[in-house]
Amino acid sequence: MSVRSRRPTLAELVVATRRFLEQNQPISTYERRVAASVLGITERELAMGAAFARADQVRLATLLGRERDLPDLVNELCEEIANGAFDDRGAELIRVLKAGTLEKLAIDNPRYPAYQRAVAGSKEPPSEGNS
Repeated sequence: MSVRSRRPTLAELVVATRRFLEQNQPISTYERRVAASVLGITERELAMGAAFARADQVRLATLLGRERDLPDLVNELCEEIANGAFDDRGAELIRVLKAGTLEKLAIDNPRYPAYQRAVAGSKEPPSEGNS
């Protein structure tokens, strides 16, 4: 089984936003906000994405007990979850998945209410050293 990310790449986001803005049509307030949101995601991905990906790779490698590229680790994790390998390590698995999810939300939508509550509960936003 292979897991493919459903997230658009940075290049896809930038190209789609540029093409949209290049159209010679009036832009509504909503559309302007969507374009600004896409650019915000792109900005945060450029600033934090590499560090977060490395932190995710380290967490998954530690959890799985082997070094691999991040996509391979994600595929292996999915396979092991499906095979019941974490039935007795649920708390550890949840901790790792929660840290990665919070980092993804820090990039995708740091104003998301559940993210804000989670960060407020931990007193610090996720970072490479605080995962």
